[in-house]
Amino acid sequence: MTHLAEIHNICPILVISYLLFFLGGYLPGSFPTAYLLVRKWANLDIRSEGSGNVGGYNTYRVTGSSRMGTVVGLIDGAKGLIAVVGALLVGGDFWHVALALIGAIVGHNYSVWLKFRGGRGLATAAGGVLPIGVMYGVHWCIVWIVAKSLGRGILTANVFAVLLAPLLVYLTPDSVLRFFMTSNVPLADYRLLSVLLSVVLLMGHVNGIKEVVADLKGVQPEIENPE
Repeated sequence: MTHLAEIHNICPILVISYLLFFLGGYLPGSFPTAYLLVRKWANLDIRSEGSGNVGGYNTYRVTGSSRMGTVVGLIDGAKGLIAVVGALLVGGDFWHVALALIGAIVGHNYSVWLKFRGGRGLATAAGGVLPIGVMYGVHWCIVWIVAKSLGRGILTANVFAVLLAPLLVYLTPDSVLRFFMTSNVPLADYRLLSVLLSVVLLMGHVNGIKEVVADLKGVQPEIENPE
């Protein structure tokens, strides 16, 4: 009974700690980079321009400035990096860190400052995996390049890359996967994280599914929107 009582006491504390790490990631992730920069330099609300997406590529489309789009992408990537590094600095275990990263992506995609609108989370995810392991990002890039070279639109290439990246991570030999790890975490946990990342990223692409289907059928041009 004593052991069960200890578990009963520990579980709420663990749940609260996970929630705090998630919220700790959500806060920097929710910083509306594209909205603020486009509003300041072009006096436009990016949510009402181009694709309406609050990310680096739409910033480029709306402003016509590749530099501005790059700056937004880099800052959005830094949000994921900050969330993960912050979680590591306060001593979180792997799943605390993972939840901080997921929180950052959710914050970017559903920013409280933009009435829960945002981007697609790709740059934020890319920045966040750097201190953990980059194999997910490597596979994502390979699939994206292949899909784009086959004539697919950017959004379609995004979806294919997000879908296939975790599968490729699972198929990667342990020795190769370990080579691309930047932290000492169990490979099984990293593989599971890759699945969770893709689930969250796919949620950010739901409103573009119609464009993806149309692109695959060759019905109409896709609204290209990678962020």
